[in-house]
Amino acid sequence: MNSRIRVLVIEPGTRKAFVREVDAELETFQSLVGGSIEGLTLSPEFSVYINEDGKYLRLDRNVWGEAFILNALKASGQTLLRGDFIVGPVVVVGAPDHGGWDRSVPESAIELAREVGVEVVE
Repeated sequence: MNSRIRVLVIEPGTRKAFVREVDAELETFQSLVGGSIEGLTLSPEFSVYINEDGKYLRLDRNVWGEAFILNALKASGQTLLRGDFIVGPVVVVGAPDHGGWDRSVPESAIELAREVGVEVVE
């Protein structure tokens, strides 16, 4: 299946995040994070992909992506492990459909990014 979806990409080193339309394919997500992907389910509505080897590769810390993730986890009473942090790009997608394919990032995730101070460029 090759469908196009909208994703929110929060890059390290900047407060700006960009909404992009991309192919919902593994290779696309790998390209966006710069390597192997690791998925984190943050809510019933959305998930994120990060670089699975980001810390090993010494990717830059992503303070705005981390703030987004922490705020989303807080709603469900969860948090990152003590001392853990987020590096590299954070790609936000909508919850998968019944076939397991990612859907477009929901407006609720974009609003959550804005709440933590991310400047969303659509």
